[in-house]
Amino acid sequence: MYVIIVLALVGFWLYCLLDVIAIDTGLVRNLSKPLWVVIVLLVPVLGGSAWLMLGRPPRASLAPGSAVDPGSPPSRPTPRQGPIGPEDSDAFLRKLDEQRRDDPNDR
Repeated sequence: MYVIIVLALVGFWLYCLLDVIAIDTGLVRNLSKPLWVVIVLLVPVLGGSAWLMLGRPPRASLAPGSAVDPGSPPSRPTPRQGPIGPEDSDAFLRKLDEQRRDDPNDR
């Protein structure tokens, strides 16, 4: 049981440390990036928690080092270009309609 707890804490510490190292310096909040690295290194659990609550950019994703610039508007997924399936293609539907009209067995 203690092994699982220790592994979870080490994983949390590594996640926070890699996140601090990989994040863009301009997006770090409240303290400088080198100071956050020192805090997370020296005080693993409290430093990591402090980093996640106080230092990490507010709209960052879960991947270490990934962040969204707080000044930029939230991104939206780009809509798909072109038809998704054959039934969404106008050309396919026209061809199907022509085949249906030309087929004498379709009546």
